[in-house]
Amino acid sequence: MRIWLLRCLDSIFGIRVSLCFGLEQANARLTPLPPGFRGGFVEPRTLARYMGEAFDKAFLEQACAESMDAYAIFHQSNDGGRLATVNWLARKAPVRSGDYLIHFEDSIVYGHRVDTHPDYRGRGLFPCAVHRAMQEYQAQGFRLMLANVEAHNLSSIRGAYRGGHRRLGLALIGHCMGQPYAIHTPG
Repeated sequence: MRIWLLRCLDSIFGIRVSLCFGLEQANARLTPLPPGFRGGFVEPRTLARYMGEAFDKAFLEQACAESMDAYAIFHQSNDGGRLATVNWLARKAPVRSGDYLIHFEDSIVYGHRVDTHPDYRGRGLFPCAVHRAMQEYQAQGFRLMLANVEAHNLSSIRGAYRGGHRRLGLALIGHCMGQPYAIHTPG
């Protein structure tokens, strides 16, 4: 029922409900890569040759334009590797999300999105990529990784909680008289 209501708000009124999550500490238990995988920060433009059909190439252009970081995990193979998951992160605000600009403090990293190839889902690569990236950001002095998840995306919400994220707040995002607006709780 709740999912149906959230989807109605979005489709009828153009109002999206988004939950804001924060990760304050990398969990070393979630950082080991499974056998046969390698990971690390990569130059976003180099990912184009690995993306294939399963990844959003249009988003790659936005990520490059906004100087986002890409933490990628590859499955090692004879042809040099196959992209399994990529975590898109921003260290500088504002970040564009659709019609909206997301602002955050200098000590915060914004986890814009994580894309996992369908062949690699269910292997724990999403939390692994997030926590490995957070380890490196913490070494640079960042205190929080922030992420927004649409309230009807239950699998991502469960993944955020399982991965140690804490819910920080809620935002209603929409348009009124042709202008974008957002109402959010403190946090």
